Amino acid sequence: MERTSGPAPRNAVTATTVALLALPMIGIGVVGVAASSSGAAWLTFAIAIAIPALVLGPAVAWRTGLSVGTALAAAGLGIVVAAATDTYLRGAAAVGLPTPAVLIATSAGWWMVLYAPWVWVLLLFPTGRFENVFDRVTAWTVVGVGVVFDLLVVVAPDAYPAPFAEAPHPWGVLPGAGVVALALLPLFLACLVASAVSTLLRYRRATGIMRRRLRWLVIAAAVVPLALLACWASYLLWGGTDAVLAAIAAFCFAIPLSIGAALLTADADVDLWIVRVVSWCVLLLAVLGVVAAATALADLVPTSGAVAIASVASAVAVLTVMLLRRPLERATAAVLFPRAERTVDALRRLLADVHRGAAPPERVVAVLRSGLGDPELTVEFAPVVDPGPGRSPEGCDMPTAVKIGGARIATIVRADQGVPQRIVDAAAPLIELVRQRAQLARALREAEQSRRRLMTAETDERRRLERDLHDGAQQRLVSLGMSLRLAQRRETRGELDIAHALDEAVAAVAASIAELRAVAHGLRPSRLDDGLAAALADLSSASAVPVEVGLDLQEIPDVVATTAYYVASEGIANAIKHAHAAQVSVSVIRAGEFLRVRVTDDGTGGATARPGGGLAGLADRVRAVGGALRIDSLTGAGTALEADLPCAS
Repeated sequence: MERTSGPAPRNAVTATTVALLALPMIGIGVVGVAASSSGAAWLTFAIAIAIPALVLGPAVAWRTGLSVGTALAAAGLGIVVAAATDTYLRGAAAVGLPTPAVLIATSAGWWMVLYAPWVWVLLLFPTGRFENVFDRVTAWTVVGVGVVFDLLVVVAPDAYPAPFAEAPHPWGVLPGAGVVALALLPLFLACLVASAVSTLLRYRRATGIMRRRLRWLVIAAAVVPLALLACWASYLLWGGTDAVLAAIAAFCFAIPLSIGAALLTADADVDLWIVRVVSWCVLLLAVLGVVAAATALADLVPTSGAVAIASVASAVAVLTVMLLRRPLERATAAVLFPRAERTVDALRRLLADVHRGAAPPERVVAVLRSGLGDPELTVEFAPVVDPGPGRSPEGCDMPTAVKIGGARIATIVRADQGVPQRIVDAAAPLIELVRQRAQLARALREAEQSRRRLMTAETDERRRLERDLHDGAQQRLVSLGMSLRLAQRRETRGELDIAHALDEAVAAVAASIAELRAVAHGLRPSRLDDGLAAALADLSSASAVPVEVGLDLQEIPDVVATTAYYVASEGIANAIKHAHAAQVSVSVIRAGEFLRVRVTDDGTGGATARPGGGLAGLADRVRAVGGALRIDSLTGAGTALEADLPCAS
């Protein structure tokens, strides 16, 4: 994900600073642990559950520039502050270190900092700003309730919790303050519920990538108010802190990891991971059931039999995981994501039908549209195949790449969100078949068009030869015949100058021979009889601009030499006539089983193989011998014409 513009560096620095403030607070807590040799477990637990927020907060801020990273860091800092202050005060009280009364008084209500920052995290995610006035009011209300609650606890006439029951109230007491403080607790809980509800509503309204990001958080958000209720239930019903610690740890891990996964790995297949987590939890329960049954059975048999039972139980547990994992994942996916599983099944059936010849692979688009409920869904192929009409991947909210062997072959374009990876994997073989069929159809069309162009060129060339012979050598020979017949008649009358007549006849024959050679040269340069090097030398010497010729070749077939000559001839002609080049370079190199002919110039560039043009005809000539022609011609950067001609003996 790209970093946003604007206050991104400021948010990143702020988040990092807030996270680093946890270090001196941890030091204060360590002082308390060292003083009394107690409280280490609570401080360690607090640091452990704060680490995800303290680490991911700055990471999110630096990566995205969003203020939600600062809120995350503040949530982690709040946990460390509450735990470190409590640990220090208890340790200091045990050994007689300074315990400021103000600190004792204010720390009594600091438990709210374990919850309040998470409201900001939920309301700021994923855009880094409040979406509406209600969210803004909720965020500031939870802060106000926390501050007022803490102040009311300070002046409440009740004694502070042990071991500070005898600590004085630094600001005196206010009768009824404790009752008012308790009355604020439902409002505090309402703020937590409102943040979870707001996250759910944003998820329902969101589309595309925003919906995918919020999906990570929508369940974790509900843990915050539930954790507060669990804490109260733990204190009121059981009088212990086990449920408190478990509930706090739940959202302190769930929310940062959800946000980190959503922002830093937005393209992850969330559904797949949900299926795997649920499946492994079920398998774990199954394994625990096997172990529990084996343990119960082992208590009923002698010690020697218990070893055998343990071995059998281990084998059963391993087999349970091996045999049930994939079927359980499919069953879980069918229950949690029935539409996606139905789509996967439909794609598998279509692939089987394609293999039997009962259906064309092009139906894959219709299956995807029907299964995903998106009639606008399209499949845009990689550049090797001309994309069909429709939206381009760049203009879509959530395109999904289809890859085979790590190479992208196509992109599934969906209007509002991405496509689950298991659907992409099921569709990939079908899409590859469609792509190959499209490639083959295009190649056949190009071959047919090339054949037609060659036939047209052959017809045009034959007509040109007929015209050249008719208008040139033929007319000259007919004229010569008439002249000789006239000379014969004049000779019988004694009026013929024999020497002059023979001179005219010889001149006419010489002119006819020259014209016939010119026509033959248009078919195949006669200089090629002396080799490609000699023909290219004549070509360069006749050029109007300097031509540098480099040759590194062995004996090659005549048809390849002729094609190479025409590549060089066309490249030089284009450089002079169209590109206005001042320098041309021709290189002919034997590379294995290919002859590589490369013509470069320093002209204006911009050359393309237009239908009916010289380069298009040259490409057809090169393909006719099994070669390939490439044109690299950026405007203003000259032109490079390169042909690879097979010349294996």
